[in-house]
Amino acid sequence: MFTSKSPVVKIVGYILLGFFVLVIIIAFGMPEAPMGGRDPQVLAIVNGKKVFAQDFLRYRQSMLGGRSVDSSMDRALFTNFIVEELLLQKAIDLGLDPTNQMLHIQIRHMPELRDRTESYNPELLEMLLLQNNLTRGQFMALMRDDITRDSLRSALAQSIAVSTNEVIALHNAANTRVTVGYALLTSSDIRQRYAAELIVTEDDIDAHIRADRRERQDPQTDRERIRANLERAKYLEVEDRIVSQINGLVENNADFNTVRNTLRGRSGTSIPFGLGAPVISDSADPMPLPFATSRTFTDNFMRMQIGASSEAIKTPEGIYVFTVIRREAPIALTPHQIEIEREELYNETERAVLAAIYRKLIEDAKIKQFFGI
Repeated sequence: MFTSKSPVVKIVGYILLGFFVLVIIIAFGMPEAPMGGRDPQVLAIVNGKKVFAQDFLRYRQSMLGGRSVDSSMDRALFTNFIVEELLLQKAIDLGLDPTNQMLHIQIRHMPELRDRTESYNPELLEMLLLQNNLTRGQFMALMRDDITRDSLRSALAQSIAVSTNEVIALHNAANTRVTVGYALLTSSDIRQRYAAELIVTEDDIDAHIRADRRERQDPQTDRERIRANLERAKYLEVEDRIVSQINGLVENNADFNTVRNTLRGRSGTSIPFGLGAPVISDSADPMPLPFATSRTFTDNFMRMQIGASSEAIKTPEGIYVFTVIRREAPIALTPHQIEIEREELYNETERAVLAAIYRKLIEDAKIKQFFGI
């Protein structure tokens, strides 16, 4: 009579009163918790509202269908159960709980409670209450809570919009194949090319010691340590000067060939790659290209013009610049494919939004938990 997706089945899934509660207690046992003079039926107090063991047992049965689980699953179920309570409280705070009139209208329009003439049949409701050992008031309360939570979820879902342009843009970004070219002036090349500027003389060391007496630590090692520090400082000055020269050319819209010729480094290309994939050199010994993890690369490689040059990128290996040689766009989506991807993106966004809201509700809640699992 009822389908697995029907609202009635959804509600009745939470309902195991009277004899059914006893069966659950025997099968799973009551949650263990220290007594301490409190009501042993109270599993937690959520924002001042008591949460009872019987309610959790209904929820657990509805989720498991009588299957036994380990303690980690029980803890996960209890967390979800608390989230359901927090959603209900938030929905009520926002005024999303239905009026009595709205509640009765929704119940009367349930397909499961309508007969073959498509008319509401109260006898079907009475049969449902009898089969599940429910009073009308209990059923109405459960329906009200479920409708209230669904109203909040519906309101959140309606705030999510996925446009056709967004679907196409994300599809193109995820499926476009890019090939980049690059030039590298290695650290060893810089040291060779600017060797005269990187020389540190004995006079340089003496002058440094006179200027900063704190450098006098160990007469046997002071001079070599200071020499290495001065050489490093001179190298960084040269490196910064090269970077400034390259970036000046880029600011004046110099193309990649001009920048590469100025850098006078080693050139190469990547193998084609997609968004999020590693950028590997197209060489006899393929290896990841270190500049591909920089913000300069990740922020620009999908949008920069073909043949344009990036700014200089400093890495431990040396100074890189890159350009986009080729972008291979994916085959255009059909209208049907757009709708499929729109639904997938919508569902993914909805899950992310709800997950963020669930975390926020738990973080802000005042929960005193007694559930001993």
